[in-house]
Amino acid sequence: MIEFISGEIPYIEGDLLINAANGRGWMGGVIGRLFKSVGVAQSIHYADPSIEKITKKLFRDKRVSVGDTVHTTAEKLNYSCGILHAITMAEPGQSSSLDIVAKCLDNMLSYCDKNKIEVVVIPL
Repeated sequence: MIEFISGEIPYIEGDLLINAANGRGWMGGVIGRLFKSVGVAQSIHYADPSIEKITKKLFRDKRVSVGDTVHTTAEKLNYSCGILHAITMAEPGQSSSLDIVAKCLDNMLSYCDKNKIEVVVIPL
């Protein structure tokens, strides 16, 4: 079942949060540190900055590629199964494509099926 919910992304209830990410793990970039914006990654960063530190290190160590999905804990956020970062672009601010998003969705569905995750929050 698909349900539309309006609210602040870090505080919506679910098992797993999906974050469209860049391949560096940056969540908001330099501008996001100067001016509060409303993107998904920025919302996660403002709610718990430790997630960006974890993500940047993990992405660097794993050498992620566009289309990959990478799991991290949700730290202080209320997602029992953590956050699945879908790498939709290599560098912050780049555009993506339907093919890349489709690959991320396939990886996301496989991850959820393998780990028996049922309630997934996918921001629009």
